[in-house]
Amino acid sequence: MAGTILLSSLISASHEPETFNGRCVLAKQSELETLSGKIVTSNIWADPIGQYVALQAAVDVFLLKSVPLGKKLDEATALLVKFQAREFPEAVRDRFERLMNARSKVRQEYVGGTLFEFGKLGTKYQHSLRGDIVALYKACLLDIGQDSDWHDIAYPIKEDQRKPC
Repeated sequence: MAGTILLSSLISASHEPETFNGRCVLAKQSELETLSGKIVTSNIWADPIGQYVALQAAVDVFLLKSVPLGKKLDEATALLVKFQAREFPEAVRDRFERLMNARSKVRQEYVGGTLFEFGKLGTKYQHSLRGDIVALYKACLLDIGQDSDWHDIAYPIKEDQRKPC
């Protein structure tokens, strides 16, 4: 399938999946192959495009003017709650976990609903959480950019540049 690389084509028997050139591998959970009876899941983006879109939207929230950082963190992390930590590459998984742990710590139940009061966290910690979102976004972009299968999506060929059959 275009846009997805199978792990078995990247990892030879002499390489352990977790240490394959220190790179994260793009794949869809449903298309993972097993190596020596073990499902490789530590260095993948489970849904690279879906995660990219959510992370891009989360980063865009920080561009809003006149909105307090705590409110921006609420909106940005709300865009990421549909994912689980295991769906991120192991190298950046701790950043996602830190975001979700912070979100659960600031959760406040009220009669009218639930609020996530990131503004109660220290400013330095709020900036650290914003940095985690930006780092996840950068990692996703870099990993997608290294996959030649995604090149045609990022740089589509114009009709007048196509070679005749």
